[in-house]
Amino acid sequence: MTTTTNTATPDYIVDGVLTDGEAWVPLSTTVISTPANIVTWTSSTGANDWSQYMDLVIITNGNTSYSSDAAGMPIYGQLNDDSTSANYTWERFWGNGSSTFAQYYASKDGFSAGLEVSTGIGDNEFGGSICRLVDINSGKWKTIHAYSANATTNATHQEVHSTACFWRKTESIIKIELIADGSHNHIADSRFDLFGVLPRMVS
Repeated sequence: MTTTTNTATPDYIVDGVLTDGEAWVPLSTTVISTPANIVTWTSSTGANDWSQYMDLVIITNGNTSYSSDAAGMPIYGQLNDDSTSANYTWERFWGNGSSTFAQYYASKDGFSAGLEVSTGIGDNEFGGSICRLVDINSGKWKTIHAYSANATTNATHQEVHSTACFWRKTESIIKIELIADGSHNHIADSRFDLFGVLPRMVS
């Protein structure tokens, strides 16, 4: 696994003014080289100091080691080492072109960060997801939205997925773990990108 983290001195402020065009700041990119169950990111210094950001955005292109054919293998997230199921609440919507459903979960042991495709469909088929963690430094419960759309060569396993989650904690987010479903792993060439979203300070 290779993780590149941006800890450079922030260069998106010029003479005390936030310059337009860099509202999204790339913070970390992790590309899996050998199978791994967890991807971990932690706030640190410089551009990677998360206390300066309004939101965080995760973009995923993932494949998991599950051997059966599935386009919807969950990526679970945990925040600040919190695995307490009572602290995560979900609402999710799912569809595959022939059926749809909605589910509510009063408690889960993590939030939904999207879906991966399984190796049972194909080693070269990766699922795309976007996950946004909102108002990460507020004193409110944190809201998390994730969206996935996975088209595969297996026509019976193509899925779209949308989730809204609460993390029932008021502390700032300083650590994120992205966990492959069950005992499976994110496989080689799966990619995870983290961006910080700066407050809009220009007109």
